[in-house]
Amino acid sequence: MLVDSVDLDERALPVVHAWIAYVEDRALQWPAKSSARREISMEVVVDDCVSALPLLLGRDPDTTLR
Repeated sequence: MLVDSVDLDERALPVVHAWIAYVEDRALQWPAKSSARREISMEVVVDDCVSALPLLLGRDPDTTLR
């Protein structure tokens, strides 16, 4: 679904699947720590996850995937 929605080639599917697993892992790890033990904010986690996909796809991280 993500591959179609941002008009990626089917060859990107393994990378997108790996990225989704990474995002899910980060989403599960962040709330597992108490707020006193969290070293970064949720906003930083989201920014890291969003910026990772273009990098993994070999694209400019400052461009929006469309």
